[in-house]
Amino acid sequence: MAETFRYRIYTPEKIFQDDVTESLVLQGLDGQLCVQAHHMPALFALDTGLIRVKKDGVWRQFVSTEGFVDVNYNRAYIYVDFCLEEEDAEKAAEELTRLKARERRSVREHKRNAITLARTIAELSRRDRKNKSPNL
Repeated sequence: MAETFRYRIYTPEKIFQDDVTESLVLQGLDGQLCVQAHHMPALFALDTGLIRVKKDGVWRQFVSTEGFVDVNYNRAYIYVDFCLEEEDAEKAAEELTRLKARERRSVREHKRNAITLARTIAELSRRDRKNKSPNL
């Protein structure tokens, strides 16, 4: 049997997963990363993608958003914004749709606020010029 090490997947809401594994494959910013027992200490940035975990020769997959992994003392601590098991693909699709809608809404609100701010600045500037004009 291969040597194992402990890993944890953290999301803002909870510890999503806490278990042991023989091998961990993560989606880094520059490609896939593989972590095994006694890996040297490292800190890697993660991209949105799959987290693959091997236990007793069987692979499990999770889908996660970007984050980072801290590998130290024969442990891997994975911090991501959102994570779920691959079988929950429908839930993942709904969450992605919700996040994209929130992002679009935020962009629209930002543009609307920028336009309102520009109009307010123009109006104040116009009033200021009118008040400073010399009285003849």
